Amino acid sequence: MREQGATPWCFGLEAQGATGWAATDWIEDMVLRMSGPDIYERWMAGDVAFSDPAIREPFEAFRSLVLVPGSVAGGIPGVLRTSVSDSASGLFGEPADCVLHRQASFAFTWFPQELQFGPDGDIDFFVLPGIDETEAPLVVGSTVAVAFDDRPAVEQVMAYLATPESTRVWAEAGGHLTPHNTSAADDLP
Repeated sequence: MREQGATPWCFGLEAQGATGWAATDWIEDMVLRMSGPDIYERWMAGDVAFSDPAIREPFEAFRSLVLVPGSVAGGIPGVLRTSVSDSASGLFGEPADCVLHRQASFAFTWFPQELQFGPDGDIDFFVLPGIDETEAPLVVGSTVAVAFDDRPAVEQVMAYLATPESTRVWAEAGGHLTPHNTSAADDLP
């Protein structure tokens, strides 16, 4: 599992009051890939138990992939002590402490700004391959704005958040794709 002596995975779980979410995201991805969307949806609804083989086996696969000795930089103590936002830092040392990092698209905002992305750059990305020959499913998330008051000022903010201008600002900050097809591709970093 090692390439040129480097540990495969960079991974961290510490996130203050939200510690552990990086592992739960990965487990959700594994359940979707290994057990399919129907089981995933039923599990999310609470209709499939954690003890069910369709859920237990993805947990076991995650452990075998990431948590066995030699698979993650710093071992289990390192995973527990490393913050999610610092978890990719092992990629950037000379030599690198680890060569792979699994995270959402916003993670690039934690990377050194001078990095060049792409096949010929300093770092690149790929969709985690599927478990079998089928196309790899993706778990996606979103940000939702919800109004809890019907005051005119709240309505104005909600109307602004629905505009291409509002989402352009988010897109320029990184880690966000706008739903507006009128937005310029140049707005995305």
